[in-house]
Amino acid sequence: MFVSGIVTNIRLSSCNVLLWDTPRDGGKCISEYKVRLYNGRTYGSSDQRSIVSVRGRNMTINWIPSTGTVSINVRAKNGVGLAKAWSSTFHLLSEALSCDITEGLAANSTL
Repeated sequence: MFVSGIVTNIRLSSCNVLLWDTPRDGGKCISEYKVRLYNGRTYGSSDQRSIVSVRGRNMTINWIPSTGTVSINVRAKNGVGLAKAWSSTFHLLSEALSCDITEGLAANSTL
């Protein structure tokens, strides 16, 4: 059985983030995701459901199990903190983070 989802590649000035989404129950819950920073460390749902926080130099990623969302906080080059909660479909609202995103958006994929 294949699950359709969104594979998102966001390239920021300080870290590269790959989020794999495997939606369950109509996409209301995230069952898998991975975050890979430029330092080579990879974080995923298997080891982040309790820790719920991943930090890069300009990015903080929080997994929120109660709402099934990932909150990504980005500090822009001008020092202003930007925050956006993304649902499990990871349809990126790039306009809110356009000053930091240099590559990517979302591509449909079969996981």
